[in-house]
Amino acid sequence: MALYRTMVTALFCLVAAHLLPVPVRAAESVRNVRFEGNVQYGVADGQKLLLDIYRPKAKPAPGELRAAVVVVHGGAWQEGNKEEMRDIAIALANRGYVAISISYRLMNEEGTRNTWPAQIDDVQLAVRWLRENAARYAVDPKRISACGGSAGGHLVTLLATCETLHPHGAALTQHSSRVCAAINLAGPTDLTQNFAVGLWRPLGDQLRGRLFAGKPSGPAAREASPLLHIDAATAPVLILHGRDDQIVSVKQSEAFAAAMEKANRSIRLVVIDGEGHGFARPESLRRMMDEMTDFLARHTSGAALP
Repeated sequence: MALYRTMVTALFCLVAAHLLPVPVRAAESVRNVRFEGNVQYGVADGQKLLLDIYRPKAKPAPGELRAAVVVVHGGAWQEGNKEEMRDIAIALANRGYVAISISYRLMNEEGTRNTWPAQIDDVQLAVRWLRENAARYAVDPKRISACGGSAGGHLVTLLATCETLHPHGAALTQHSSRVCAAINLAGPTDLTQNFAVGLWRPLGDQLRGRLFAGKPSGPAAREASPLLHIDAATAPVLILHGRDDQIVSVKQSEAFAAAMEKANRSIRLVVIDGEGHGFARPESLRRMMDEMTDFLARHTSGAALP
């Protein structure tokens, strides 16, 4: 039975990690993208925290600053890597953005290492690191947004709703961790509730139990829920979600969108018919990139932090 649970959990994480199973666009070219890999942005519990930088090969004009996007992979907070978001990062760089694809600490299967809040602490540090190094990469520190899939979508939505959650002893806290906009690709927004449905529901409870040290509805789960942090400072959010998703129910995104509207904050929810936890069809991927491109153009042009 234990082996069975391990295998099912691994399948859950595998599906959650591979939100985008095919390249975003076959035509996306790397020829015009400058790549810098495995740049260290911090250290946590003896582990080097690394990121990859994708930016337009053409140098910006003198004094020109570019908008940046922090890109965060999924994998149920315990699987995945920064390379999985390579296609999205390349697509963003081809559209003139500096894309930063990051790694972060992952929880182990037993829930004994790197449980919450390790993940958000690392992701927020990455944003502060980018602001600290903005001049080096010709980035406008006021125009930093974020994009993530599944667990990564959850984490970037927290970047839109929260300032640094644990500043005591953290690095670079002279800089803000907030982003000016966030794109959530099928990530949960209320972790006090089981976000999975159907056959996946037991795994959703199991995962939340491990992530929050056996207290899936306790203070840590509330802290980890973007839905509970919406306020007047919350940045614009775009959510794309498959209607048939059972790993993360679309009801999570619908509830978040309703709360954003009630708070008079900018929200766009796009529900894609015929897709589950991820976008497999070429037309869905094109829709995703078109929505992302339009959203970023509207919300990172002269954007300012509250």
